[in-house]
Amino acid sequence: MTIFFDGNIVKWKDLENFAGAGKREDLGLSDPSAIFGFRNTYAAAPVVANPSFYFEETGKITTDAIDWDATKNRLEEIHKHGMGTAFTMDNAQRGSEITGWKLVEPLITLNIDVAKSFGNPERAMCGAGVELAGDLESCSLDDVIGSYVQQAKFIQDLGGTVILFPNTVFPRRFPEQKHYKQFIDGVLRRVQQPVYLHWLGKQFNPEMENYWGFGNIWDAARNTVVPLMESHKSKIKGIKLSTLDEKFEKWLRVEIAKTGQFVLTGDDLNFRDLIRGQEGYFSHALLGILGGTYRVAAKALEYLKNGDEKSYERLMAPLEKLSRKIFEDPTWYYKIGLTFFAYLNGDQKHFQMVGGIQGHRSIPHLVELFNLAEQAQVLKDPSEALSRFKPILNLGGYDLGQLPKKQWY
Repeated sequence: MTIFFDGNIVKWKDLENFAGAGKREDLGLSDPSAIFGFRNTYAAAPVVANPSFYFEETGKITTDAIDWDATKNRLEEIHKHGMGTAFTMDNAQRGSEITGWKLVEPLITLNIDVAKSFGNPERAMCGAGVELAGDLESCSLDDVIGSYVQQAKFIQDLGGTVILFPNTVFPRRFPEQKHYKQFIDGVLRRVQQPVYLHWLGKQFNPEMENYWGFGNIWDAARNTVVPLMESHKSKIKGIKLSTLDEKFEKWLRVEIAKTGQFVLTGDDLNFRDLIRGQEGYFSHALLGILGGTYRVAAKALEYLKNGDEKSYERLMAPLEKLSRKIFEDPTWYYKIGLTFFAYLNGDQKHFQMVGGIQGHRSIPHLVELFNLAEQAQVLKDPSEALSRFKPILNLGGYDLGQLPKKQWY
């Protein structure tokens, strides 16, 4: 069944011609613990907002803006499906609505505590960043390095895994190739355990276009990234790549494999083939889309591990199609789609986000997400999901009319 518009009336119809319509695949895993060993897979989970937070009383976002129990439950569900959790990065609204070390520190602690409860603290990927550097318009590069070091040590002391969360302070104030070398050298000299680099493309933030000192990603890789990774091969495990360029990622993973390092794909548009791999090379994964679709993705990975590429393709192809819709321009609002799915599936009780940013996606966009999510089996109970969607449609000025009386499945 799918939803469509007829003027301002929202209707639905059976998908009789949709391959697999009326069938729901068993997404249960035979051995969740085997997923991470097969592909190092991190789901980038969003925070769950506290809908009772009264912003106007404080004039700023505080720890009370987060529903800590619901956020913890979300992280636990991801671990139950055999994946690690990537947190305190842009997926968790860091640097936009979530700002300041007082907010970031407890989120890091929560992520690692949850991973510890499953016996795998290293599967908590946490971003080290700039919050302790002071005023980013006047601080020095040494101040920035010191902030990354202090946060990285905090994460590693708790047992978590560090990823160096990129920031626009570099292309704005420290844009030259030599600055990036000074940054990476300075951090890695002072941390004990290996870390991951993070390359966030301009699609996610236009201000990151010249990250690593070059506007062209091939030039940046050849002149800055690959040489840095080679010179620090004992301290850099790999790189999270979010440039959304499949050809470039395939080239880079071959290059860094020469020094025993690997790519965590952050390509939410082309992850299906990148994870599957070719000619002996494949990407591991740190993906935003997994934060709302981990049930389906984990089953697909289990199929791939067991050599069943046909079943992997059957689940991953519609999931990738859904992901491309979630990440359509403006890409940085992808988090709204993940929260939308969590609400539809009953994983959170409301469709609210920290800072109220859920309003930045249109009702037609959400309708398309609903249809694609149903086809990708992301919705646990499509009938219940439609009931949950109804008040959102009503608030948007649409009339859903009489809901279907029969269960969809």
